Order: sequence, then structure tokens, then C-alpha cells
Amino acid sequence: MEGCMIARLCLVTLIVTIHCGPVSSNSYLFGRELFGTKTPYLWSRQSSDVTDLTSVQYNGQQCRAVYVDGLYRHGARYPSLKWVNRMNELHTLLSGGNGIDQSVGDWGNAFKADKAAQLSALGQQEMVVLGERLGSRFQSLLSSEKDRMHFYSSAKDRAKDSATYFQKGLGNTIGTNLSIPTTIDNLMLRFYESCKLYNKIMDNEKTFEEYDKFLTGPEMTNVVTNVNNAVLSGHFNLTVDQVRIIQQICACELAFFNTSDWCSYLSLSGLELMDYGGDIKSNIEGGYRHDITAQMSCPLLKHVLQQMDKVVTAQSDRPVASFRFGHSETVSPVFTALGLFNESTTFLATDFKANANRQYRTSVILPFSANLVTTMYKCGTEYMVKMMVNEEEVDIPACGATICPYTMVKEHYGQFENCEFENICENEGTNTGTISRISGSVMIAIVLLLFLH
Repeated sequence: MEGCMIARLCLVTLIVTIHCGPVSSNSYLFGRELFGTKTPYLWSRQSSDVTDLTSVQYNGQQCRAVYVDGLYRHGARYPSLKWVNRMNELHTLLSGGNGIDQSVGDWGNAFKADKAAQLSALGQQEMVVLGERLGSRFQSLLSSEKDRMHFYSSAKDRAKDSATYFQKGLGNTIGTNLSIPTTIDNLMLRFYESCKLYNKIMDNEKTFEEYDKFLTGPEMTNVVTNVNNAVLSGHFNLTVDQVRIIQQICACELAFFNTSDWCSYLSLSGLELMDYGGDIKSNIEGGYRHDITAQMSCPLLKHVLQQMDKVVTAQSDRPVASFRFGHSETVSPVFTALGLFNESTTFLATDFKANANRQYRTSVILPFSANLVTTMYKCGTEYMVKMMVNEEEVDIPACGATICPYTMVKEHYGQFENCEFENICENEGTNTGTISRISGSVMIAIVLLLFLH
């Protein structure tokens, strides 16, 4: 099985001119988890244990899986149009500089505008592999209940395509060609887009003060100086944003072509610093800095709990599996809402060394195709829950163990079942729950009553 996956990976990489042979010597960074949310999933998960998980032991009892819930970030994609344009602008600027490295002058951007932000061949393969692995773990459960599987996606093509390729991989292992329609649900899978309070906070320039401090601090200033000297022998003053563009070119070319001349301008220590800077920003956007981050994910978590309740109460429309495909901005707030990867300290601009062993490392927990799989088991008359993040078991904060009674899970996360999204996000025309608002018609009625009294 694993050999077939590797063979398919080589076939796909040939399509995008990636080779499966030796990595170029100037790409010593290949396979390192240092590129934040642009890290390919298969760099760290080329192989994974696919032991049958349809039954587990708990307190001496044999428990059988009755429901699987999967949340997936879309697979590896091409750079967005914003980054494609930035890459081209930087190349044009540097090409006119004195002392330019020849590889910079000769460079041509392989990432085109018409493919911007679309799922790449590498991303397709990530999803096929993940579908195959999940199918292997739950083959006996899913192969007999195909009509009870549901697929959900955001409206973005890269998410919809991820659902399609995951379904293809799943079908490979459960022995059928699946063609289950995918339901588009942006509120569930792009809730952050519709939450006005969250976006108001993110639009506030003070929100990212710590990140800005890091970018202008002594450590990053040194990184910029070193990159500047490597690219143009010190004859051009690169900005920190331009160094970030070089990092993006390196990350994307390394992922798709296994090699990038731009990577030679970046040191391992420099990338580790940039990786931490990215984590400061990502933690602000999707971590524990603001309560709204976890709260706004309630449309998704409410749906998860509702699906599990249907299983427990044996409703006629109970599902056997739900698979959701969204974005890093979907997955990170859900991790936060569940209490996963919770740091005891805030990420500060001056705390790079202190946070060397941080749990919240986006290169590890939020690469392309990052995933959270929650499984419900029936143990006699009791229902239990297990969670896997990126195919590895994690302790569930609801009970502090890798397997929890569903009653404890539901109680611990019960706030999400009573989801009042409009109120949480303080969207227009609703009662926020924190600020009392009286409509015009109600105010007139109150005035009339007072007058008549």
C-alpha cells in the first residue's frame, strides 16, 4: 500500500516537473518544517500508520467505531495572485541592481496568474493519500455505509477540489468509485469571513503590534542584512517584506520542484526566526490571543455535535461519516476552540528562544492538508470519542486523555451547541448579547406607554 502511494506521488510530481531523484545540493532545506502554512503535508507525513481503527479496547471492552468526522485544510495550492505579483515585482526590481546574483537575473516565475490559489498536483496527491489512509483505517465501517457519508466544502475551488480528490482516495481503499455530492457551506467553513467583530479586530493596526515589533527587531534586522548581502553583495537595501517574498518563492519552488536557487540566500537560522515570526502572526489570527477566535467557530462545532447526537439517538438520518474541507483559517480556530496546542505564554517579539519548543508551530500543525479526525466509538452502552491531529492521536482537553466519554465531550464543548453566531460576531441587526439595542418600533411603544400612563 505504502509503495503504491510513493509510486503515485512520483507520477504526479512528474506532471509538475518535480523529480523523485536526489534533491539539488542548494536545496538542503527540502523537507524541513519551516515554512508555516506553506509547508507541504507530505514532507512530515510521507508514511503513516494505517492500522484498522474500526475497533479499540477501552476498560477491557471491545469498542466499535460508529462515526468518523474529518476536518481538512485544502491541499497544497499555487501562490495567490497577490504573491505572484509580489514575486514578479521583486524580480524586476532586483534585476536592475548592481552586483546581482546571476540566478536572480535569469529567474523566470513558474507560477502563473491563471493558476493562482488553485489546488496543485501536489495538493491533489496529498488529498488522495489522506483519503486512502482514512479508508484503510475505517474500511469495514465505511464500505458498508456509503449512503451515510456526507461531504462539505467552502465555495473556494481549492477546497471543492480537495473534497473531490479525497473522495477519490477514499474510494480506492473501500472498493468503489464514490460520487457523493459536496454541500457548499461557507458559514461552516469560512465563518471568519462573516464575523464582523473578528474582522474589526484583525483590521485594527494595533492588533499586530507584537508581530510588527518582531519584524523590526534586532534578530530580523540581522536576517535581512544577511539575505541582502547574499543576493546583491550588499549593494541593495532589501526590506523585511522583500525578504519574506524571497522566503515565499523558496517555499513554493521547493514544494513543487524540489529545488530553488532562492533558498540559497536563506540560512537555516534565518528561516527558524521567520518561522517564529509567522507563528506570532498566526497565533494572533487563529490562536488564543482573542476570545472571538474560538467563539466564531461555533457553526462548525455545532454541526459536529449535532451529527454525533444523531448517532447516539439512532436517528433515521444519522451519518456514518462527515468530511469537511476548508482553510487554515478554519482549522486553527477549531484547534483553539477545542483547547489544543494551548501555550501558557503569549508569543512575544523578544521570546524566540523561550518559545523554541512551542506547541503552536504552524509548520507542524497547520501545513497544507492539515486535518482533525474525530471518531465516535460504542463501548457497550457508552459512547467514547478519540481525536487525531494530522494522523496522530492527541489528548482531548475535555478529559485529558486520548479517549473520552462522549458525555464529557458534549458537556465540555456544550457552549458551541448553543451557537448564536450573529450575536457572537456583533453582526448588524442582532442583539450582541453584550450591548443592549432597542429597535425603533419598540422605543415608540415604550414612549407611548409612558405617555398614556
